[in-house]
Amino acid sequence: MILTQNKEEYLFRLKNYSMVSQTIDFLTSEIKSILEEIGPNNFCCLVTDNAANIRGARRNICNEFPHIFNIRCIAHTINLIATDIAKNEFVVKIISKVGKLVKFFKKSHIGNALLREGLKSMNISGGFLVSYSKIRWGSLFDTTNSVLISQPVFAKVFYLILFILFYLLNL
Repeated sequence: MILTQNKEEYLFRLKNYSMVSQTIDFLTSEIKSILEEIGPNNFCCLVTDNAANIRGARRNICNEFPHIFNIRCIAHTINLIATDIAKNEFVVKIISKVGKLVKFFKKSHIGNALLREGLKSMNISGGFLVSYSKIRWGSLFDTTNSVLISQPVFAKVFYLILFILFYLLNL
């Protein structure tokens, strides 16, 4: 990916490297060929994840072209941190309980309808439940935040569901 000074993104080249050993030398060569094709003076930095091989290639490129800054991808770093946080026993329990709550409201036609109506009547914007996904680091926040935003409606909805169940059981 190439990002211009105007913040336009371009997918410059796409290659399948699955059958190639991705050594430091190989990656350095591939990056250097792109730099030379476009012109190394048109680049100010090189941003990648922090795997040892790509870190070495980034270092080699920045040594050869000193005006190019060597930058580790912050989004990838945050992803690694979030992944570690999500492995914590306390967080695993919270995500499990939140997951059950989200699953209930997503699978229950009545529960979902009551939740949506409650969110609407209480003027809660952004109140929709988000499922947790291990492959999306932002979903750890999105899932818990969606439950917190929707929290004022839960008591009302649970009361109505209990009332309906009680009514149905006593027919």
